[in-house]
Amino acid sequence: RPRAPTGCSSRDYDGGVRMTERLRVTCGSLDRDYLKIQQELAVSRANDCVWKGAIDKFDEIKRYCRNEENCVKGYINKSGKNGKDLEIE
Repeated sequence: RPRAPTGCSSRDYDGGVRMTERLRVTCGSLDRDYLKIQQELAVSRANDCVWKGAIDKFDEIKRYCRNEENCVKGYINKSGKNGKDLEIE
């Protein structure tokens, strides 16, 4: 779970994280889910820290989806260096 940045209360930040989790973002509908997150934040008149938590959680899910996509394609990152030294299984 992402951590609250300096200047944000963990309550606000965690509220944004929970909101994104509650919307059940999926890898197959990232674009649509991103719009849902933005709409939910706007309707709730969320402050900057809630926005930060929601978007950080969304970005974490997006990174997971990209990693899963690479695994599905048969790639393994042998060195662990930002996508360098990719090899096909």
